[in-house]
Amino acid sequence: MMRPSVSECILNGDVPKTLPRMRKKSLPRNMFRGIKKEELQRQTSLYLASMTIEELYTEILYEILHNVGCDVNYEVGQTALFSYTQDAFKITNDKHRSLMEVAEQKEAPELLLNIEVIEAKDLEPKDSNGMSDPFVTLYLAANSSHRYNTSVKA
Repeated sequence: MMRPSVSECILNGDVPKTLPRMRKKSLPRNMFRGIKKEELQRQTSLYLASMTIEELYTEILYEILHNVGCDVNYEVGQTALFSYTQDAFKITNDKHRSLMEVAEQKEAPELLLNIEVIEAKDLEPKDSNGMSDPFVTLYLAANSSHRYNTSVKA
């Protein structure tokens, strides 16, 4: 069973069991990216109600193609999800192939990761000025040649 994302939990009104650490300047719990929860639910409902079955099916295929945060060792793979979706929507193989082509032709989503370091202690000075900035180095791939350093903002 797949766990819903935080945004899905917010849309459904559910509260995730472990909430991320919130900053003092965070949005209130009934807000998501500056939009009130009720307004977001209303907009989502209107958008989904206006979609045809084929459009909805294509969007689901697109989401399966561009799944983010999926464990590669998880027992349900892409092929199984495609098959399950096709069965659930009662889509023929020919229609599935044509809608799959449409989903594959859509531009892949731009993925962004924002990380905020809340606190760092007992850092050894690494710069010529005696400071420890950047003090975190992130490796976002198995290849450690791609390094991303944090920066200190005033």
